[in-house]
Amino acid sequence: MANLWYSYTGVNTPTSAYLIPSNYIQYVGTPVPCPPPQYRPCLIYAQADGVFPNLTSKLRQYIVAGFINSANQPSSPVGAKIYLYVRRPL
Repeated sequence: MANLWYSYTGVNTPTSAYLIPSNYIQYVGTPVPCPPPQYRPCLIYAQADGVFPNLTSKLRQYIVAGFINSANQPSSPVGAKIYLYVRRPL
């Protein structure tokens, strides 16, 4: 299966909602800075599982770390492939 970018569709929902695959839709294009609200996951790079992303345990860890660290994940090592983009302040 191919990895695709997915965009979070919820708005200011509880953290647990970010772990539900049906809250994401396929994103077409190159990742760009995400709009407000600030410091929330907005784009994930995940394996396609039908219409929704396959949120593996590793990707779920990245989502939680994105909330805790307010940073794209993984945040290290430098130059690592980013699987989660977090919204930044404008």
